[in-house]
Amino acid sequence: MGLDIEALLAEISPEEPCGADLSYDPAYYQFMRDAEGTPEQRLGDSVIEAVEPDWRSVKSQGIDLFARTKDLNVTMVLMLALTVNDAINGLAEGLQLLRRLLERWWDQMHPRLDPDENNDPLERMNLISALNVAPGAMGDTRRFQARVREMPLCKSRQLGAFNYRHVLIARGEIERPAGMENPPEMAIIDAAFAEVEPEQLKSDADAAARAASTIRDIDRWILEKVGSNHAPDLQDFIKLLTGVEKFYQEQLVRRGLSEAPAEASVEGQAGGGGGVEQIRGSVKGPEDVRQLIGKICEYYERHEPSSPIPMLLRRAERLVGKGFIDVVRDLSPDALSQLKMVAGVDTFEPR
Repeated sequence: MGLDIEALLAEISPEEPCGADLSYDPAYYQFMRDAEGTPEQRLGDSVIEAVEPDWRSVKSQGIDLFARTKDLNVTMVLMLALTVNDAINGLAEGLQLLRRLLERWWDQMHPRLDPDENNDPLERMNLISALNVAPGAMGDTRRFQARVREMPLCKSRQLGAFNYRHVLIARGEIERPAGMENPPEMAIIDAAFAEVEPEQLKSDADAAARAASTIRDIDRWILEKVGSNHAPDLQDFIKLLTGVEKFYQEQLVRRGLSEAPAEASVEGQAGGGGGVEQIRGSVKGPEDVRQLIGKICEYYERHEPSSPIPMLLRRAERLVGKGFIDVVRDLSPDALSQLKMVAGVDTFEPR
């Protein structure tokens, strides 16, 4: 049974649509504590291995909390629980929940924006930026990317379960971890996917496409809402989900369940023969520029996920519509002081 997102986001009361701040509530504290699990412990020469959270319990607690509060921190942890419990379908649902929470309850959700701090969204952006922390990096306490890599993509009775980390190791894109004696081979992974029921494979591939599309939507929405100075960089997470989406598409093609995606050409393949959307007309304004940059980035993220071009274009996308001073402030904040000296002014803020 899927997640009832509409019910989770329903207004709690007319007076407090997003409910109360439960940061000091016992149920909230227990939820956050349970989501941490038990870290690895060392007692003398012995090592007690870390224990993963009971993610089914965490998922249940998170859903219950939504009846009392609309909280971004609860949403991020619930997304983790959904991913671990329900794999790619859970991830797609969790991202959809996040997107709709932001769109519907931005002004009222917790943690609240402080008018005395000019509605600075830093606390909220820090919570979302956890998606982009590389596996094993400092500050990777919630392990979003690691858990996406580790969620099972398919399960075979004969060959076992395989995840995206196995795929990356088999392709030589990441090193195998210490202690992995028999690294997976792509031939074995492909054989495991060959055992998956066609409808299940198509359903999972659809969920992967929805997850990748939703995180791109979230990235664009945040950029438009808070601006480039505050928006977190989510490109590594977008690249990860795009890679998962592309891998599922490859498996559909391998099974004859989908046609190989046509390669886009500079001319947009006029004539309509390739099934590729043709870009027509001229660029008339900043929104057209953003849309075209988005399409270019999506192409590279799907077909050349290792390319640095999307990262550079996303940075350029943030500058669309900005004035000269704002561009300098974004690209080289240190240069502002020199610019002020040349211009003979103390500030570039409007008077």
